[in-house]
Amino acid sequence: MAIYDQNFVDILNKELVPALGCTDPGAFGLTAAIAREHAPGELVSIEIEGSALVVGGIQGVGIPNSGGQRGGMLCAAMGYYGGDSSLGLEVLRTVTKEDLKKAEELAASGKITLSIVPIDQCPATTYLKTTVKSKDHVGVCAVASSHGNVVYISEDDTIIMDKIEETRATENLAHLDLSWFTIENAYNFSKNYPMDKLPIIAQAIELNTELAAEGLRNPYGMQVALTLKENVEKGIVSDDEVNYILRWAIAGADARMGGADFAAMSNAVSGNQGVMVTMAPIAAGDYIKADEETKFRGALFANLMNLYTKYMTKEFCHYPPQCYCSTMAPAAAVAGVAFVHGYSVKEIIDLVRSSVNNIAGTACDGAKPGCAFKMYTGLCGALQAMFLAKKGITAQSYDGLCDDDIGVTFDNLYRFQKECMLPMADVIAKINLEQGAFI
Repeated sequence: MAIYDQNFVDILNKELVPALGCTDPGAFGLTAAIAREHAPGELVSIEIEGSALVVGGIQGVGIPNSGGQRGGMLCAAMGYYGGDSSLGLEVLRTVTKEDLKKAEELAASGKITLSIVPIDQCPATTYLKTTVKSKDHVGVCAVASSHGNVVYISEDDTIIMDKIEETRATENLAHLDLSWFTIENAYNFSKNYPMDKLPIIAQAIELNTELAAEGLRNPYGMQVALTLKENVEKGIVSDDEVNYILRWAIAGADARMGGADFAAMSNAVSGNQGVMVTMAPIAAGDYIKADEETKFRGALFANLMNLYTKYMTKEFCHYPPQCYCSTMAPAAAVAGVAFVHGYSVKEIIDLVRSSVNNIAGTACDGAKPGCAFKMYTGLCGALQAMFLAKKGITAQSYDGLCDDDIGVTFDNLYRFQKECMLPMADVIAKINLEQGAFI
C-alpha cells in the first residue's frame, strides 16, 4: 500500500455523504429538527440566522417532500414538524403529507424569521443557527463549516455542545499538511487501490446514477439535460460522446434543484458537484464501452479531483463565494473523463489549469434550477480544455489567474475569492431577500 493511500480513503469517507435534496435545505431542516428536540411544548417562534452563502443558498431550490415548493421558512417548518435529525442531511425524508400541511401553515403564520449574519462575523462561510422557542423552553442548534456539521446545541441555559470557536480556528485548511494531496498521487491511488475497499464510491455511482436517470425521465427545474436529450432524439444536435456526457452529468442537478425525492452522494457538501463528478466519467465509459473497473476508477479519480480543487482553496472548501459547480467541479469531472480515456497526468494537469481559469469569478448566487445551466456551461468549457490538452495546449502563466505551477494557480484563485469576491455574497443575499425568495 502506498504511503498516502489511507489519507485518500479517509478524505473520501469524510467528504462523500448522502444527501436528500440540496444541502442547504438539509441544513435548515436539520437545525430546526434538533432545536425542536430541546424546546418541547407549544411553539412560540423559530428564529433563523446564517451566513449570506447559506441563507442565499436556499432561495430557489425545490425542497424534497414538498411537491417542489421552496423557501427557508417552509424548510425549517418541515424540519420542525417532520424532520428526523438522526438522518443528518436526509432529515426531510420522514416528512409526511400531514407534516407538510402543518409546515405550510407555520411558514405563513409569521412565527418564523430569517436574517443574514455578515460573513466576517460568522465562524465559517457555511453557518446557520436556528432557535426554537416554546412557551417553556428555548432550543438552539447551529451548523458550521459544512451543512451537516453540528457545532452548537443548547437547551434553555444549558449548553450541550459548543464547538463554534474550535470551528472558527480550524476552518482555514491552511493549517493542514496537504503536501500529500497532489494530482499525481490521486491519479496513482485511483489507478491501483482495491475497488472492494471503497464502498463509498460504489454507493456514489449507485445513488447518482438513479438521480441522473430521474432527471432524464421527468421535467425538473430548467430541464437542461432533458431538453438536450430531446434535441438529440429530434436530430437537432449530434448524439456524440460530448452530448452524452453533458446530459448524464447535468440531469441529476436538474432533478435536485427541482426538488426530486432522490438522494445524491454529495462531495464536500455539494450534491450537484457529487453528481457531476461521478456521472461524467461513468457516461464517458458507457459511451466508449469501457469495462466496469475503468468507469469505477474514473469516478473515484473525479471525486478526488473535486476534493483537491476545493481543499486547495482553504476555508472556501465547503462553501465558496465563487460558483464551484461551474468552475472547479467541471474541471474535476472532466479529469475523470480524461482518466477513462487514458490521458497522462501532465495532460490532466493542463486541462485542469485551463478549465478552472476559464470562467473564474462566476459568483455563487444560491441554489436554484439555473445551477444546472451554469454546470452545463462550465462542463462544455472543461471538455474543450481536455481536447486542447491532448494537443499540448493549456492556459499560460500570463492568462488570467494562471501560473505554470498548478498549486500557485489555486493560490491565485483563493486570493481572488478572499479579497474580491467574498463581499459579494452579502450583496447577493440581500437582493434575494428583496426578491422575497425566502418566504
